[in-house]
Amino acid sequence: AIVAVSPAFVEQTGYAPADVLQRNCRFLQGPGTDPRSVDKIRKGVAEGVDTSVCLLNYKADGTPFWNQFFVASLRDADGVVVNYVGVQCEVNEVPIEEIKERAKRMALLDI
Repeated sequence: AIVAVSPAFVEQTGYAPADVLQRNCRFLQGPGTDPRSVDKIRKGVAEGVDTSVCLLNYKADGTPFWNQFFVASLRDADGVVVNYVGVQCEVNEVPIEEIKERAKRMALLDI
């Protein structure tokens, strides 16, 4: 669950802190969010491995935006995971990997 938000997150997403605290960040996902990227995050968290993916997420008003999301496990002195930290940065251009993937899908659908 989200335990803190920065002013930049509020500005970027349009969500007020009270609307996001104690929620899972899934509320940012929408119809264009790649489930494979979400699975990669889920797997990284489950395994305690630092993970970074580029995601299409959605602002409070429904506007889609690309962001590079990074999540890392925070460990105590014994190496036990005690929490996680996630950081997202808006990406102003569509990532080349997504362009390639969209092109493949269009070819498969004969668009």
